[in-house]
Amino acid sequence: MKSTIKHSRLRGLVAPLALFCSLAIAAPANADVAIIVNAANKQALDAAAVARIFFVQLREFPGKESADPVYQPSGSKVDTEFTDKMTSVMPPDIKKAWARLQFTGGVSRPRTVGSDDEVINFVAAHASAIGYVDASKIHGDVRVVMKF
Repeated sequence: MKSTIKHSRLRGLVAPLALFCSLAIAAPANADVAIIVNAANKQALDAAAVARIFFVQLREFPGKESADPVYQPSGSKVDTEFTDKMTSVMPPDIKKAWARLQFTGGVSRPRTVGSDDEVINFVAAHASAIGYVDASKIHGDVRVVMKF
């Protein structure tokens, strides 16, 4: 009788465990985010410079050309990925400054467009633009400066 109880409990656990494992395997992986600039922009950028441009600490590329960041809608999948990945590489002082500016209302996000395609088209049309997109969506006349 004891072994029958053990086996029925085990069978009761197997189905939920199998379902959990199948969902974990089927869960989509996080997409790579690509930082893009206009194809004519030959500036070399590191993660710190990109973070400073997007988090309004720097308004120009290292070569002193104006930088015009373009964002995706707040809360979108690629925006969430971008924010999570960029804040993990930002120096602590930039994180603190950005948080303070947002909290006090001293700065808001610059231009926002609705999709990867719109970011790509905007960046391709504006020499000073810099944007972020799902890396699998890249097309057109843009240059990838970084993927993460």
